[in-house]
Amino acid sequence: MSRIVLSEISLTPMKLTVQTGLSKSGISRLIERLEKKEFLKKQYNSKDKRSYILVSTEKGNQELEKTYKYYLKPIYKLQRTLKEERFESLIIQIKEANNMLQNGR
Repeated sequence: MSRIVLSEISLTPMKLTVQTGLSKSGISRLIERLEKKEFLKKQYNSKDKRSYILVSTEKGNQELEKTYKYYLKPIYKLQRTLKEERFESLIIQIKEANNMLQNGR
C-alpha cells in the first residue's frame, strides 16, 4: 500500500513487481487481498481494458495511516534520538540482515 500511495508515478502490477522484487504471482495475490478489503482498486486504461494501474481507496489510505503510525513512529524516534551516523549504520545493518534472510544465508 505504501508503495502505491507514495509513488510519484502510477503503478501497474508489473512496476510493483520490479520495485518490490516480489514474484508476479505474489503481487497478484496481494492485489487480490487488498482489493477484497477495499484498500485499493484497479483503474483500467480506457484504450486497453487489460491494462490497469493500482489506486488506493480512502479506506486504504486510512489503514495505511494507522499502520504508518504504529510501525514507523519508533523508527522516526530512533532517527531523532540517534546521531545521523549511528542511524545510517543501523539502517545499513537492517538492510544487510534482510538480504541475508532473503538469500537464505
